[in-house]
Amino acid sequence: MTHVLGLPAWRALGVAMKGLLLSGLAVTALASEPVVELSALLTNMQSASGQFEQSLRDGEGKLLQASQGKFLVKKPGKFLWDTQSPFPQLLVSNGKRLWLYDPDLEQASLSKVDQKAQQTPALLLSGDPAKISDSFSVKRAADKANGLAVYDLRAKDGQANFGHISATFKGKTLVRMRFEDKLNNQTEFVFEQVAVNPALEDSLFEFTPPPGTDVIHND
Repeated sequence: MTHVLGLPAWRALGVAMKGLLLSGLAVTALASEPVVELSALLTNMQSASGQFEQSLRDGEGKLLQASQGKFLVKKPGKFLWDTQSPFPQLLVSNGKRLWLYDPDLEQASLSKVDQKAQQTPALLLSGDPAKISDSFSVKRAADKANGLAVYDLRAKDGQANFGHISATFKGKTLVRMRFEDKLNNQTEFVFEQVAVNPALEDSLFEFTPPPGTDVIHND
């Protein structure tokens, strides 16, 4: 059996959190500048938990994959992405190491969290806001009718996994993210039942493969 990795897999987090959960941003720009607004929203979020729905579409809009599950993120750099449907898959990082576990295949891969990985969605939700302007140019799109604020991020690095990212907020809550990769594939996440700043133990972001798991080291 072969499983395609979506956000909840090395290429949709890894194909699909260092930028959207943050530490404080020292800036001298006007508060109305989009990157400052986005950083202020994210600075409020030291941790988060909730449910997600993920869809992956090709450049022509054809649905390639859909999945759903739950997530945890905690600053700095920690996240757990637990895909539950259509098949189970776990992506978890303590900020230094990244585990991808597929229980159906009884297989796990271990990687270091490198610079390119820090430009992916999961790390974007668990990293340092000061790095947003280092990696992206930010513009604010027109507000939508139901009070949503949309921020468009364009990667400054032409080799980044995702050239275009949009983040949608309702009030101070992140409700949607969309990522476009170098092949024009679009990965979208809709977040529901989001809790901002819950108490999350660091142990939640550690992973030990079950006995009998085939472990692949990508370091």
